[in-house]
Amino acid sequence: MSHEECETTVVKDCYCPACQGDKATTTLLLTKIPYFRELIIMNLYCEVCGNRDAQVSFGGSIQDEGQRITLTVRCSEDLNRQIVKSDSATLFFQTLDLEIPRSTQQGKISTLEGILQTTVNQLTQQQAERLRSGDVDNFHRCRAVIDTINRWINNAEIKSENETPGIDNSSDFPFEVILDDPAGNSYIENFQAPKRDPQLTHTPYRRTPQQDAVLGLQPSFDTEKNTEHTDSKALRYKIHACEDERFEPTEKCVPKDEIMSFPTTCPSCRCPTETNMCTTSIPHFQSVILMCMLCSNCGYRSNDVQGNGGAISERGTRITLNVTDMVDLSRDVLTSTTATIFIPEADLEVGGCSLGGVYSTVEGILTQIVGHLETTNPFAMGDSTIGRTGGKVRQEGELSYRFNDFLNKMKAMISGQHFPFQIILTDPLSNSFVGRRSGNSDVSVNERAMRDENLFLEEYERSHAENEALGLNDVMTEHDQLTP
Repeated sequence: MSHEECETTVVKDCYCPACQGDKATTTLLLTKIPYFRELIIMNLYCEVCGNRDAQVSFGGSIQDEGQRITLTVRCSEDLNRQIVKSDSATLFFQTLDLEIPRSTQQGKISTLEGILQTTVNQLTQQQAERLRSGDVDNFHRCRAVIDTINRWINNAEIKSENETPGIDNSSDFPFEVILDDPAGNSYIENFQAPKRDPQLTHTPYRRTPQQDAVLGLQPSFDTEKNTEHTDSKALRYKIHACEDERFEPTEKCVPKDEIMSFPTTCPSCRCPTETNMCTTSIPHFQSVILMCMLCSNCGYRSNDVQGNGGAISERGTRITLNVTDMVDLSRDVLTSTTATIFIPEADLEVGGCSLGGVYSTVEGILTQIVGHLETTNPFAMGDSTIGRTGGKVRQEGELSYRFNDFLNKMKAMISGQHFPFQIILTDPLSNSFVGRRSGNSDVSVNERAMRDENLFLEEYERSHAENEALGLNDVMTEHDQLTP
């Protein structure tokens, strides 16, 4: 980090919330954590009363979607996970029926144990006041919460060495911690990075108009109440275009190869802009929807490929590609938002929500995966790689070394230095596609799969869980009839 990036700003004669004087000094540091976000670190010190306060605010952009992270705490080691709680995030402990709101412990980087200890201190400070005011019921509820948290912390400190790692015999475990951040700028450390942590669940969601207002954003066009009660701008366009005729999405309402534009809001600067949409067909595959946006105000650009331009497939598709040379790296690949990519050699699984709809080559997909992993694993860099786990100091740089070894293996695959390896693309809606090798004749997908020694195509019946996740179990078509 350069000297300019670490330059501090000192503001004197600030207001002190403790003594209500104006002799406090605030120090501001604008910096950036590698593979994470821009941060504003603020420290306040009052010479009169000695009050100190430190906060961390996020100086970067608000993410396109909110993020809900659920952690299952199975043992005392999980209390040492590092947590980034932005000033818009809330923490909820279902076992305790306890919520740490956005106004409490704002902009904090700590461990789960540190956040719990701060909660105990804050609750304990008000216990005497609760008794004096006669709020006995609330006093006992708070004491029960304090006692439970203290048992968690004390169990982490006195845990015996002969206990099985990763398993806690205490009846207080397991319990769940839910970190909900509408801005999408909060994180919980992944002990298995870069692999998937089975104790962590990430759920992205669209913000409500109320959440947008709290963040100081104008509610998106999708969430504003309208007389038609539609959820998307594209669907609203189709309704207007087809109000006098039978609804036929692909053929009439969304003409193929014709570019349509509709108004939207830039997720970066929140200024009005336009999104272009076009429906086209991939030969011997199906129709896809191409969407792109370029903001003329700030230059932000994005593109997306939706592989659901036609009807929903009756079966899912699993495509297995054996990458043996540079020609296989140049194959065209279309991944939809419902597809999952699995690379056995790297023990890596990436869901469709991570990359979104992407049309690229094998090399391009792998490059995007590496970039996404570097961006979403802030605890694999810097001081955060040194911590305590289960009362023992972790080997310095252990997480960083493991993460960097993984990235080096992925980059070797991209550069053609690691052959062969396998890519398994599973899509329950059959909206993903792997192209032919250069020089092959123009044949259909099934014929290509039979002739291509490195490409294998398999259709399978979707499970009940997959249908439930896609919302297909609630679709009722028994009484529908086709209109000639």
